Amino acid sequence: MSPLHSLAAASKAAAITFKSTWFSHRIERAHVSQKRVDDCKLPLDGRYFITTERGVFRIEKSGIYKVLDLPAYGISADKDYLYLALFLGSRSTLVRGRIGPFLGQDGAADLEEIYSVPLQSSNQRMHALWLGKTHLWVANTGRNSLIRLDRATLSERLEIPLFSDQFGYDLLHDVNHVNGVSEYDGTVFFSAYRAGEQSMLGYIDGHKITGFAYPNVGIHDIYLSSEGIFFCDTFGPAGSQSGGAVMTANGPFDPAYLSGEKGYVLRGLAGSPEEMLIGHSHKGKRRERFEGKGSLLLGINGRIQGEQPIAAAQVYQIMTCEGSFLSPPPEAMTAIKAHKLLATHLGDPIYEASIRPRELAPPSANS
Repeated sequence: MSPLHSLAAASKAAAITFKSTWFSHRIERAHVSQKRVDDCKLPLDGRYFITTERGVFRIEKSGIYKVLDLPAYGISADKDYLYLALFLGSRSTLVRGRIGPFLGQDGAADLEEIYSVPLQSSNQRMHALWLGKTHLWVANTGRNSLIRLDRATLSERLEIPLFSDQFGYDLLHDVNHVNGVSEYDGTVFFSAYRAGEQSMLGYIDGHKITGFAYPNVGIHDIYLSSEGIFFCDTFGPAGSQSGGAVMTANGPFDPAYLSGEKGYVLRGLAGSPEEMLIGHSHKGKRRERFEGKGSLLLGINGRIQGEQPIAAAQVYQIMTCEGSFLSPPPEAMTAIKAHKLLATHLGDPIYEASIRPRELAPPSANS
């Protein structure tokens, strides 16, 4: 290697190291606050976390609090820890911190970085998170895959590519925009924004990936409750001004309200069929998406009972402060039940592939 090339390589390596260190220090210095930013105008009983491009918020009867001033997409939790997928400049970072301070309790959150990936565009951010009994699952959008981390150690890390081309090669870039993940009794569900001119909901049974088409591009979220399936048809039919829908086992949630002239952009939901908090994001061209205001919609027993603006344009994932998304969960989910559930609503599968997991590179290789 020539001296000039050696100098260029050394400069690039130094720049990467500096950037990685800067991001890590920003995460370590991040302060969890209890900044009350608004009254709660919704007649809700539960407490919820909301991730946005403006940070992480908590809403409860006493008000809306901005608890973390770092842009975040994915969120999941147990009784001890809160997990977040942050996006900081050119990097998407998975972090863990003690949950107490996020709930208003004393003490330090002690945020620590678990894993990170470089970004070429904001679309490639890690999206939804799901903390199961044995694993933490990540929608690894930029690589069209899921990440599975051992919950106990966070050191055993596998990447599960979801899509392959006609020659059988894994599509490890953002083709389908994998954005949602959930797990019930070992059966993993996922959502993908696009599959051709449609979108896709699917499941993994341990050996095989099975995908079902949904007619509209742009779905997010996939959750189950004892009442069946819930997901967000974020934008609705192409060219329509009626906006998106929250799809349930019984059809669209309160279509009389949500299909009005406003044209809701729906993404993020949590709670229960009795009380469900739904996210609405500002609608606009890509460059204008962060210039408006989003809102939170409260559904009670199948009807929208209120809407509250939030100091952010884009609402991403919503979770109850107890760490759940929709409750009560379904009973004893199996691959057979998963297939029947999705086929009942979406018809026969359009995609099947074998699972080919691969070990995930350590964070240092991605910084």
